[in-house]
Amino acid sequence: MTDSTAAKKGGFHYAYVIAAACMVMASVSLGFIYACSGIFYTPVSEYFGVSTARFVLYMSVFNVAITVSLPFIGKLMSKMDLRVLLSICAVLLGGSYALMSRCTAIWQFYVLGATLGIGMTPFVYLVVPTLINSWFAKRVGFFIGLCMSFSGVIGMIFNPIGTEIIRSGPEGWRTGYLLFGCLIMLGILPFTIFVIRNRPEDLGLEKFGADDPDVEDASAGEGVPADVALKTGVFKLIVIFIIMNTVIQTINSFVPSYAESLRATFPNVADASGFLMAIVQVGNVLGLLALGFINDKSVRAGCIVAGIAGAAGLIMLVLFPAQIFLMYVGAFALGICYAASSIETSLLVRSCFGSKDYTVITSRVSAFGAGFAVIGSPLWGLISGSPLGFAPVLLIGAASSAVSIVVAMMALSGAKRLRSDSEQSL
Repeated sequence: MTDSTAAKKGGFHYAYVIAAACMVMASVSLGFIYACSGIFYTPVSEYFGVSTARFVLYMSVFNVAITVSLPFIGKLMSKMDLRVLLSICAVLLGGSYALMSRCTAIWQFYVLGATLGIGMTPFVYLVVPTLINSWFAKRVGFFIGLCMSFSGVIGMIFNPIGTEIIRSGPEGWRTGYLLFGCLIMLGILPFTIFVIRNRPEDLGLEKFGADDPDVEDASAGEGVPADVALKTGVFKLIVIFIIMNTVIQTINSFVPSYAESLRATFPNVADASGFLMAIVQVGNVLGLLALGFINDKSVRAGCIVAGIAGAAGLIMLVLFPAQIFLMYVGAFALGICYAASSIETSLLVRSCFGSKDYTVITSRVSAFGAGFAVIGSPLWGLISGSPLGFAPVLLIGAASSAVSIVVAMMALSGAKRLRSDSEQSL
C-alpha cells in the first residue's frame, strides 16, 4: 500500500507532522519574541538610563520591518523551498535576539529590531496558515487554531525563568537575551531543515481529507468580492476591530513593567511580575482553545467573550493591586482577550465576507493592525512614563475591549444583507 493510499484509508498522514512542526514554530517564535519581550523593558531601560518609551521604540522598528517585509517574504514563500527560506529567517530571528545581549547603546537595539522583524515576518503571519492550507483539505480552521494555541506555552515556561535570570545580576538581561536567542534557533531549525515540505505532492501524497466528498463543495469560495468588500462600512468596522485588538496586543507586554512600578507600595506584586505574565500566557493558551470552540458555534459569542474578558481583566489589574489573587485573575482574563488577536479577526472577516477573496481582504485588514502596532508600544511607554503612570494605559485597553464588542456586533449585523445583495448581483 502506498503512502498516498494509506492516507486515503485513514492511516497516519504526514500532514500531522506538518501540524506538529507548525505548533513548535508558532510556540517558539511568537512565545519568545512577543510573550517574553516585556520582562526586558524595565531592566534594560534602567541599565542604559533611558525611558521605557525610548527603549521600546525598537519594537516599532520591528513592526515596520514586518510590515515592509510581508509582500517580499510572501512572494518568496510561493517560489522557494520553504526549508531554505524558513531556516534563513530562523537564524535571522534567533541571531538578532542573541546579539541584543552584546548591545552597548540603545541605537543598536533599533538596528537589531529591523533584522528581528525581517526574520519574524513568515512566522507571525504566514507559516501556519500557508502550511495548514497546503496540507489539509478539511478541518483547516481547527488545525490553525490548535497550532496558534501553542504560542503561549513558551511564555508560561520562560517568563518566570527569564525574570530570575535578569535579576541574577546587573547585566542579567544580557544572559537572558543570549539564552532566548539560542533557544529560538535550536527550537525552530530542526523542523525547518528536516520536517517542512511545501506541499503534499513533494512526498507523493494528497492533502489530508482530499478524499472527503464534502471538501470540494466546502472550498468552492463563495462570498463578497474584494473590490466590493473594501468599500463597505462593514470593512471599516472590522478595521476598527483589529485596531482595538492590537491595542490589547501591545499593552499585554507592559504587564511586567506595570507590576514593577508598584514595588514601592505593593512589593509582592512587583516580585510576582514574571509570574503575572506567565498567567497571561496561560489565559492565552486556554483562551485560544476556548475561543476556537466558541467560534465554531458562534463568531458573535466569541467576540463578546473576548471583549468582556479583556475589559474585566484590565480593570481588575488597575483596581485591585492590593489583592494579589485578583491580580492573577485579571491577568488570566487579559490572556483570554489577547488570544482573540490571533484568531478572532480572521473569523470575523470570513463570517462577514465569506471565502471568495478571504486572503485579499484579510491582508488589507491586517495592514491596519500592523500599522497601529508601530505606534502602540512607544505610545504606551510614553503614557506610562508620565506622572499618570500605567493606569491610563490599562483603562484605554479596557475601553478598547468594550469598543471591539460593539463594532463586531455592528459588522456581523450588516454582513448578512451585504452578502445577500452581492450574491444576487452575480
